[in-house]
Amino acid sequence: MELGSSEAYKGTSVDWSVVVAGVKNSGKGRTETIGGVPVTFLSDADSGMPTDQLVQRTCAVTVRYPSHAAVMMHLDGPLGTDACETAKSLVPQLISEFANEPQQGTVSPRTVLTGADPCAVLPKVNATADPDDRREDKCDFDYRGDAVTVRYEYEQQKLIRGSQQADFAGNHEVYMEPASDPDGYVTYTTVLGPELGSPAPGDFLGPRRPVVTVTGKNADALAEVTRQVLTLFP
Repeated sequence: MELGSSEAYKGTSVDWSVVVAGVKNSGKGRTETIGGVPVTFLSDADSGMPTDQLVQRTCAVTVRYPSHAAVMMHLDGPLGTDACETAKSLVPQLISEFANEPQQGTVSPRTVLTGADPCAVLPKVNATADPDDRREDKCDFDYRGDAVTVRYEYEQQKLIRGSQQADFAGNHEVYMEPASDPDGYVTYTTVLGPELGSPAPGDFLGPRRPVVTVTGKNADALAEVTRQVLTLFP
């Protein structure tokens, strides 16, 4: 989006994106609460850029939500202006528009993963995860000396990993991909539900299916985590 003049270095350009994997705070810039959520403003000066060499002023804005989703905005403005003050004037509208986005499960088909928490398995294996390691789609934690990742996702049929079918009690298909070398990663993939519609014409990878993957290096530990995940989806 362009504000003001369209001539190079005289107007202000704005772009934004939504991130769902979480963004860690660099500790730089200033943080304010706007619309009930923390908003960090990071100017070119905060980044340590020599201002006497700039041809425009910049500001990076991060709006962080408790779900670990974030809305990020970047502004480039002309010299002699404060890009972060311009950004601040736009943030209330940005937050308002994000709040009006459709809620999860109201547009795409609802599945067993809709609203499910990938960290729900933690009490079942007596493990904990730091707040920064909890995401809407994955959970990172230590278990039996292994760094384990549990991820909830929608994977296309031919991309579902696992060269071996694993033998687990339950109603779901479970596959295991062994490590390719002694220090490599092992992955257990459980298919949790039916196909999500039909693939686009010419898409040879097939339809998407809801899956949970458990990844780490200790195969025995991963097998136990997978067993406990299966109890969440009988």
